[in-house]
Amino acid sequence: MSSSPLSFINQCGQEKATEVLHHVVDGVCGRESVRFEDCAKSLPATQFGQLKHLLTQLARESANGNLNRADLQHWLIDEGVYSAVAESMTECLSVRRNELHQRLIQDSCAISHAHLADFYWQVKLMLCSDKLGSIRQPVLSLQLDLSRDGQRERQDFELSKEELQRLISSLEAANKAVIQLKS
Repeated sequence: MSSSPLSFINQCGQEKATEVLHHVVDGVCGRESVRFEDCAKSLPATQFGQLKHLLTQLARESANGNLNRADLQHWLIDEGVYSAVAESMTECLSVRRNELHQRLIQDSCAISHAHLADFYWQVKLMLCSDKLGSIRQPVLSLQLDLSRDGQRERQDFELSKEELQRLISSLEAANKAVIQLKS
């Protein structure tokens, strides 16, 4: 059994550890988070900062549902958390998983309110330019119609083959992230 900064939670005791984790989840969900004063009797400031950061990461990661309760509890115990505290923490994260998941989806959606309404594409063959006499390079002309707050906005792009590959790769990565958030 290894000991990580996550094991600092043991110094709070089972009841206080659960309370601290609930406050951390509140913070992730946009409400008041845990404060140092809540743990000042049990933890020094440096340990509190590390613990709060790790608990915030744990709360965010637990929302994706990749770990079942038993695996999460075993992982916490392997990190040096006492079994009774790990059980309480697992229960807290399990009970509040849907709330965390919804908040993380809201945070992701808040990045931009625009969405794709329509698109048009066309492949052109560039034969020459003012710099070069002969190029013979395909170019994708892409028009995106974005809808933002009921208004449409058009974005026009001309992409080379390499730029198109980078765009496709980034869109595939974004799609995978959206699929993970939905599951």
